[in-house]
Amino acid sequence: KPDIFWDGVTIPLADASVDCAMATEVLEHCPDPQAVLREIARVLRPGGHVFITVPFLWPLHDAPYDEHRYTPFALQRMLRASGYIGEEVHANGGWDASLGQMISLWVMRRPMPNALRNVLKYVSYPVVRFLVKRDKVPAELDWLMITSLWAIARKA
Repeated sequence: KPDIFWDGVTIPLADASVDCAMATEVLEHCPDPQAVLREIARVLRPGGHVFITVPFLWPLHDAPYDEHRYTPFALQRMLRASGYIGEEVHANGGWDASLGQMISLWVMRRPMPNALRNVLKYVSYPVVRFLVKRDKVPAELDWLMITSLWAIARKA
């Protein structure tokens, strides 16, 4: 069982009571992600860190609670506006991993007969593996395709 439960509005912890926090694959499900980031900042001690991951290239899921997709620039602005400094936002997966992910998602999630899915899994596996192995995560955040983002920031 979790140590604490959170209602999505107020974290049941005292102000400035933790050194670090993680929000992995959470912000895209929050109607007001800025409020969530501010609430995390409230419980972080000065100098405390938050680690965040968000999807970029992913199907709609957990309907109707799939709210957002983030660009690196929007995530960085949201962190700054929520009282964080030293924010770093990085891409996961580049063009090749993105294509591999899309092929895999299509094979595994598209409605089709199981026999066809099994053939496509067998045929697509070497292609997806090749794409993922040769993928280069882009350093420049312009004109790129990414699978997801990760960020780390410090409370001022």
